[in-house]
Amino acid sequence: MKISIEKRTLRTDGTRSLRLVYDYGYTTNTQGGRQNKRKRSYETLDLYVHDKPKTPTQRQHNKEHMLLAETIKSKRLVEWQSQKHGFEDRTKRSASFIDYFQRQVDIKEQTTSTSNHSIWLSAR
Repeated sequence: MKISIEKRTLRTDGTRSLRLVYDYGYTTNTQGGRQNKRKRSYETLDLYVHDKPKTPTQRQHNKEHMLLAETIKSKRLVEWQSQKHGFEDRTKRSASFIDYFQRQVDIKEQTTSTSNHSIWLSAR
C-alpha cells in the first residue's frame, strides 16, 4: 500500500484542499491476471494551501499545513504497518466509550437544537 498527499481542485478563494490517497494497487481478475483498475480510498484532511502564495504569511501557512499533512500521513503509515504485523493499538483498547459518548453529547449541546440534544442525552 502507498499513501500520498493530493492537492485537490482550485477553490474560488485561491486555495487547494489536501487529502490522503491510499493506493492498494491493481485488482486481479478470476484468472489471476492484473486488471487496469486500481483500488484507492481517500481521506480528506480539512487542510488548505494557497495555490500561488504571494505573501510571506501565505508561504508560511503552506509550509505549516504541508508539514501537518506529512505528519498525518506518517501516522497513518505507522498505524497500517502496526496492523499488518499484528501489533496492538493500546490507545484504542484503553479508550472509554462512555467518555467518548459524553464528549459527543457536549458537542451536540453546543451545535444542535435542544430536541436533538435531548435525544443524545436519552441515548446516553
